[in-house]
Amino acid sequence: MTYLSRATSGRPFAISPWLFVIPPLATLVNVVSDSFSRLYLSASLELFALADSLTHSVVGVLLTTVVFVHRRPFRTLLITSWLCSALIDVDHFISAGSVSLYAATSIHGHGRPFLHDTVTVAALCVIVIVICELAYLWRRNSRQVNSWGEAFLPNSSDSTSSRAENALRARFYTPYVITLCVSLLAHHTRDALRRGFWFRPLNTRAISYPEMTLIFYGLVFVGKFFADATTNIPRRSVFTV
Repeated sequence: MTYLSRATSGRPFAISPWLFVIPPLATLVNVVSDSFSRLYLSASLELFALADSLTHSVVGVLLTTVVFVHRRPFRTLLITSWLCSALIDVDHFISAGSVSLYAATSIHGHGRPFLHDTVTVAALCVIVIVICELAYLWRRNSRQVNSWGEAFLPNSSDSTSSRAENALRARFYTPYVITLCVSLLAHHTRDALRRGFWFRPLNTRAISYPEMTLIFYGLVFVGKFFADATTNIPRRSVFTV
């Protein structure tokens, strides 16, 4: 279901209700998971950790869905989001120097593991973006893509759909980078419910569920803005599907 509005050009565009529904839904997933885990899983460290990891992945997939709905390769992006949201916790084991779940979850007295520093994750995302952009510029200078950022493909027409497809192939990495950033920052946001954000060496206070919802809104709107801005697919608003 979509709602129709009108862009400045006078042409209609579709406003997706999922942009407004998914962030509160992602927060609700956190509320239900936290309540269920406290009531029924607190006696089992393994089940508690499994539920926490599953919640991280579900939230990451929900936010990625609303950013990239109706885009290709959608299924691959969801798998990427699921893995990024869960595998970030591998730094617990690295910091503990052990594969023991008990050791990995007992390091909080010595500080947080490195991938849970929001500054580190932001720097990692910037580094990935810079590397990908350098690779894109190299392809452009070597004439593998043209000045419009479109890949040179044999037998391609000049239609809008073909140009959009070529642009996606030229910057194929963009959705994955955005998925990485959204998933990791969503993971940090869930963790911030208990301990706040960590901007090394500073910690913020723990956030509330309403604040989590606002942050999720920010992630999906900023993510969708960059998803639309870095391709040549005709888009007239971050509200469009």
